[in-house]
Amino acid sequence: MTAGRLVLLVISPRVAPGLLTAAAWDVLRAGRVLVASADHPQVEAMRAAGIEPEPVGSMTPTALVDQAVTGTVVWVGSPDGDPGLADGIAVELTARAAPGRSSPVVEVMTGSYDLPGARLLDLVTVMDRLRSPGGCPWDQGQTHR
Repeated sequence: MTAGRLVLLVISPRVAPGLLTAAAWDVLRAGRVLVASADHPQVEAMRAAGIEPEPVGSMTPTALVDQAVTGTVVWVGSPDGDPGLADGIAVELTARAAPGRSSPVVEVMTGSYDLPGARLLDLVTVMDRLRSPGGCPWDQGQTHR
């Protein structure tokens, strides 16, 4: 039996939808593409490229590994990076290490990278929110003195 392949595609929420690496587009075309919801920021760009992602709701690591046992499955990560998903998949694969249980090959692929200075802009956004009307009174009261 041929092992399946599970690709966890990590995409920066700070980069415009569709601006992905060539390798990311290749993997999206090579397998079944799963997203948590139909309003994922990349869905329209994928559809424009002829790729029809499947909104599947939240997937447990076990369910995601099960989907990829016999074919290529690409999980397009959520903007928050799916905290804990990779750890859960590692636990699931360890449990499947027993003889007779099949497991897919798992790969983490970066589909887009943060642009230089992007995280600094995140900091500026937080500072602006704290110092704006309705923000933090302590932060609003701070001066250079």
